[in-house]
Amino acid sequence: MGLALVLADGARLRCLIATLHQQACSNTFKECANVPLVPGTQGSGLAGITSEFSFRVQGYLVTSLSAVTMAVQSLSIKFSGYWSEYNRGLMPRRAGVFCVYRAHFDDQSKTTTMRELLHIGAAPNVNECLADHPQAEQWRASLGPTDSLSFSYGSVALPDLVACETALVMQHRPRCNTAVPVVYPFGRAVLKLTHRTPLLQTRFTVGAAVPGVVGRLGGPLLRRGLDFLRSLQPG
Repeated sequence: MGLALVLADGARLRCLIATLHQQACSNTFKECANVPLVPGTQGSGLAGITSEFSFRVQGYLVTSLSAVTMAVQSLSIKFSGYWSEYNRGLMPRRAGVFCVYRAHFDDQSKTTTMRELLHIGAAPNVNECLADHPQAEQWRASLGPTDSLSFSYGSVALPDLVACETALVMQHRPRCNTAVPVVYPFGRAVLKLTHRTPLLQTRFTVGAAVPGVVGRLGGPLLRRGLDFLRSLQPG
């Protein structure tokens, strides 16, 4: 099923793309969070998108949504932080990406050292997503005796949410992101990360640019398609 067919049948599909991020953290859609986004893996969020994928949403089977190529895009993310597991309720209630770290707090120097990047995720509302994230126990199980969880946040516009999460996961491959895309399905992206960026590459490029008319038209077409799907509300 191509993008055009999905759009034509949009009235029957009530939970797609951005809403999957939000609902994957709710009890109603726990099942969605456990659907393998890459064959043979477990994962949640939208980082498992590849050129061909399948997942079940509210009883509908969305199959083989072919990736539409995009022209080169520049994405800049300013990260802020940090929040602990105990005050993560103060994190922004906005769209964005988040990093989960295995961290160590030194009582004498009152400083926190990020020892490992455990997970990268994204959501339309990061605060709500992290309040009851399905992988929280997996993060805790990765901690040593003197470690604790630490979180950072980067504001991202909703239309760029999927592209940014996919690029970050592909580039850094945190061990708790079990669904890692094989290819970047949005053409080519140049990312610049600033401010609170421990264990992150601050500049990198993912994907391959598509020349000619396809490259120029792919971006606008895909963005319009994603915007349309995000406008659908669960019935």
